[in-house]
Amino acid sequence: MLGSPGVTLGKFSGIEIPGLSSYGIVRVPISSIYEERGDQNETLDPFDIAFDVLTRVIDALRIATNASIPPLTIERIYPIYIELDCDEDGKVEVKNIAISEHGSLLERSDAATPAQLRSAEEYFVAGANDDPVENIRYWMLAARNDARVIGDYAGAALKTAAASEILIKTTAGLLIWEQIEHQPQLRSSWSSKGQAALSMRPSELIASVLSPALRGGWSSQHNHQPVGAWRLYVAKLRNRVIHNGYRPSAPEVHDAICAVDQLVDHVADRIASRAQLHPRTAVILLGQEGLERRGAWGKVRATLDADGSDWRDQYRTWSEGLADVLSDE
Repeated sequence: MLGSPGVTLGKFSGIEIPGLSSYGIVRVPISSIYEERGDQNETLDPFDIAFDVLTRVIDALRIATNASIPPLTIERIYPIYIELDCDEDGKVEVKNIAISEHGSLLERSDAATPAQLRSAEEYFVAGANDDPVENIRYWMLAARNDARVIGDYAGAALKTAAASEILIKTTAGLLIWEQIEHQPQLRSSWSSKGQAALSMRPSELIASVLSPALRGGWSSQHNHQPVGAWRLYVAKLRNRVIHNGYRPSAPEVHDAICAVDQLVDHVADRIASRAQLHPRTAVILLGQEGLERRGAWGKVRATLDADGSDWRDQYRTWSEGLADVLSDE
């Protein structure tokens, strides 16, 4: 049960919100919270202010009582709010009545189509075999659900970062493994590079592996480009959450998810453009459908038909071997 009799937050009582529990009233120092924002108050929507107050109240009570309930977010409520205007004579005029449709409460998933059922069967097998593409999609869906369904923005930010790191490390690992397959005489040196890659930061892998192999734009200095957007909206947000305990907002998480989507498309486009040089990486990450969509299936089909081996299984064996070596060090 939230609340306790006579809970008071701060020195001043700016507003009283009854009904949070049957035991008392929470007194919230509204003026002390918002007067520090100065002119920013003039641009804040009345609903945003009210919802921010309510969120702070719930957070304070959760912390004070160690309540086993999730934080309040827009995804967890179905808010109806009324905006009123009161003149000098005390006459109240209703200016607006609004229903917030943000979140998942009004959304319903359609029944799976036959094509989606076939895709689900493929993902079931892929997940059982630790397929990297299935793993990336799993973490991206988990991030979207945290943001849109649960309203756990910190969780969404971290899972979005996890998905991007899996993408970058998997792509780098595939490119290194494929170089070994092409040049067996370099197996020793490239295996050492593969071991080092597993412990490198994503930004280092982009600079040392992805950019030289895939060419194209990999600069992190421009926010409108894929890597720059990833660095600003995903990597920096992840670091703020982990190292500073920052609580991201819904728009920040939205930007992070969009940035990873943009990075995924960029990596896929660059792989497709270089598919003839990296056919194994292209087939494992993009598959026939992804390569056909980018007009690159013809670049790898001959190599795939001539080889006939299970590239996914070979890569998994190689990467697991590297992981075992690192775990023993």
